[in-house]
Amino acid sequence: MATTLAELREAVRTSQDRGGAANALGLALAEMNKHGQALKYFRLAVKLRPEQARYYNNCAQASLSLNQPEAAIRYFEASLKLAPDQAEAYYNLALIYADRLKAPDEAKRMFERSIKNSPEHLMSYVSLCFLLVADQSAEEARQNVFNLLGPSAKRLNVHKGMARALIKYGRYEEARQEHLLALALGPDEADTLYWLGETELGLRHVDAATRHYRKAYEIAPNDPWARANYLQHLIRLGDCKAAQMVYRSYVAGNLIEPPSGDSSLSAAPEWAGSSLQGKTILVINDIGDGDAIHFTRFASLLKQAGATVIVECGKSLKSAIRTMPGVDAVLTRFEKSPPIDYHCRPAFSSLLFDWTWETIGDQVPYINPPQHTRRKWRERLAGEGSLRVGLNWEGSLKSRNDDYTRRSIPFEQLRPISEIPGVTLYSLQFGSGAEALRDGPGGFAIQDLNVGDYLDTAGAVLALDLIITVDTSLAHLAGALGKPSFLMLPFLSCWRWMMDREDTPWYPSTRLFRQSRPGDWADVISRVCQATRSLVPHKTTEGGALPLRRTESETNFRTRQV
Repeated sequence: MATTLAELREAVRTSQDRGGAANALGLALAEMNKHGQALKYFRLAVKLRPEQARYYNNCAQASLSLNQPEAAIRYFEASLKLAPDQAEAYYNLALIYADRLKAPDEAKRMFERSIKNSPEHLMSYVSLCFLLVADQSAEEARQNVFNLLGPSAKRLNVHKGMARALIKYGRYEEARQEHLLALALGPDEADTLYWLGETELGLRHVDAATRHYRKAYEIAPNDPWARANYLQHLIRLGDCKAAQMVYRSYVAGNLIEPPSGDSSLSAAPEWAGSSLQGKTILVINDIGDGDAIHFTRFASLLKQAGATVIVECGKSLKSAIRTMPGVDAVLTRFEKSPPIDYHCRPAFSSLLFDWTWETIGDQVPYINPPQHTRRKWRERLAGEGSLRVGLNWEGSLKSRNDDYTRRSIPFEQLRPISEIPGVTLYSLQFGSGAEALRDGPGGFAIQDLNVGDYLDTAGAVLALDLIITVDTSLAHLAGALGKPSFLMLPFLSCWRWMMDREDTPWYPSTRLFRQSRPGDWADVISRVCQATRSLVPHKTTEGGALPLRRTESETNFRTRQV
């Protein structure tokens, strides 16, 4: 089976099923974020195999990635003509109407059709409830869901959907009541227990949250989702030793799942702690760029254990990952790999090593841009007497509205930072968020640096004095470089940032600014402005050396009992 881009392109020319080969190549290109090229091959697949509904769906998804929602609608509608019972296609149409075209009534109609085709399609319930609870009480919204769906509604999924929608709005007490109603109908539903744990965290009921995460794992220990969430919660509590014990116990008693999909993994098993002396291991980063930067630091431990370490990551990360200690080679998803003995996903395989919070920050910095990259950015940003601040306000489309909710900040809300005397702002924003620089109101003084890949961005970060960012890959890049940075976090933030801390042992140079109330960025920005003002005198009087304070929470670190 074709695994490299070259092999996939050859299959498009020579395969007996050229339509299937074109679709496979399109999927590979889409995974590499080459959506224009992907759409070209999806269209070829449709031309060669017009009876395949899924090829139209792929055209639609590529069109969305190119910000062409109207074209996406036409492709989804063409797909539904061929296969009218596709709940997922109706769901995707509903999201376009709700998020892109701001047509809630049409979105509700599409969610309704999705659920009537598949009463088990949980995300349709979640998104429908999200629309309804925006301006209604939970009780009113729930009744309207039942009225809209009629006998198609599955009561358990209505409560689950209501609960998760309410979490997104920070309405945790109402969400808790919906979870309890769901548990009354399905007491052994691991996903309900997990989300109840998230809700209890929002209410700051940490012990209750821990009980729910643990029970979800005990009910479904072989469920990757339940296992990952329990491990991540233990890390959130600061108990890396407990996380290491739980994961090792799981590994010892289970065959770890084989690699999925058609990639350079071949049939190599997942590493479970055996000797790596003389072995070759492939480190897979298939979640997000921030996770790749965060966890590939553990390549150095694999190297110390005697392995040849090959890292698989996105193309824009290759040059930066190559500079990390312990990395012997870097591949993208569809490059051919040499023979390997094991593969691993570092977020969890790292738990097979005995690292501690006292030592984890010692690895920083662990990305090392070459001198010519550093020199380019030093020269470009030279001559600035002010405090040079790099700014990022929006994450990827994938994480923008995830269930840690609202990581991104509307560009205009950051205006107070631009008004601090002695500060010059530079945009490190990429993706669709950069449109705000063109579309935003005048008078917001910020310069776009137009950075390239992550290694080029690293050079720019090092040439600046301070980074202010939301929870996206730039936060990890700045942290991995040891650059002073302010990280703005939502009320219910990602597990890796732990609980109620202003610092993070992962990145000693990073300071955390958390929402004090769900959705309230104004207070966060006010505190960021105050902290930034305090740094201006250090820039002007001490030649740019910014103070890095160790907080009381860092020097007196404690874990919770679990």
